Amino acid sequence: MSLLNSWRTAFPDMPLSTGPDFEDWVENAVRLDSALRLAPERLALVDHDGNARYLDGRAVPADQEVQFLGSWSNADNEHRRTGVFASYRYPALSLGDASLAHNYAQSEVFRANAGREIVLCGRREEADDPVDLDIFDVLSAAYARGARRMLIKVKQKYAVFRFIIPSSNPREIEDKLTSENPDFGLALVHLAGRNKMFMVQDFIPMAYEYRVIVFDHEPVAGAGCVEAHTPLDNEAVWDPKVEEVRSSGEVEARPDLAARYAEFAREFVQDYNLERPSAGKYTLDLAISNGRVVVIELNPMRNYGLYAMDFDAVLRAQMK
Repeated sequence: MSLLNSWRTAFPDMPLSTGPDFEDWVENAVRLDSALRLAPERLALVDHDGNARYLDGRAVPADQEVQFLGSWSNADNEHRRTGVFASYRYPALSLGDASLAHNYAQSEVFRANAGREIVLCGRREEADDPVDLDIFDVLSAAYARGARRMLIKVKQKYAVFRFIIPSSNPREIEDKLTSENPDFGLALVHLAGRNKMFMVQDFIPMAYEYRVIVFDHEPVAGAGCVEAHTPLDNEAVWDPKVEEVRSSGEVEARPDLAARYAEFAREFVQDYNLERPSAGKYTLDLAISNGRVVVIELNPMRNYGLYAMDFDAVLRAQMK
């Protein structure tokens, strides 16, 4: 009943409905419940007009410093999302650089722990375009060194495309990539002439994907990337449940692996902090590839999934 009571406290006039995604609703409710139990006077919600209120409905004074927990739509009184966001009205509440979602690929510490080749590039259409590396030259060079299976991330829409390079000929590569992925063709048109819009990386096998939450340069909690799990499934600060193949439904309890991820995260965060001391809050996604721990990606603290995360541990770290 705790989650239901917390939900009704935060949204007393809103119809109680979990919507089509029960796991998503539980994550939202867990965030509210933890906030009401641990920090009701320090956390706020904000509507689409920028009006902030405490979780019990009281308005937040304009000069009051609070943490921004989430948002709701005052137009139709529909809940949108509770999570960790930034607010234009309350700039002190920013919880990370939004550019982190792409720019981490330029980090030497990340590259040393990625387990794969990664190149940031653009699409050069004119000779004077400010593009350091053209994407099709990058893919041609990858073919020449023996790579075939690739992943391409697009910065603007955070789309991911999987692709097998057919040859070293840039024209053949472009024709195959755009014919197989029309949306990528549109991205090329919209992003032409802009530098570092595409992240080209070798495909490597990844197993036992795991998410770590980092606050103030400290890894504070972790959980396996098991889509069906929510914080109601949590067993420990470093939750041991993982899937060797993501979304397979074959969940294993691997406390040894959780401990391994925790130790890796501590070492990685320490090194990353020395390189980028301003990036102290982010999610760190890890996996096992060819027997070693590798970093999948880093993302800002905006709207991240919790899986079986201990959210109380996350919120306590946030409130320090």
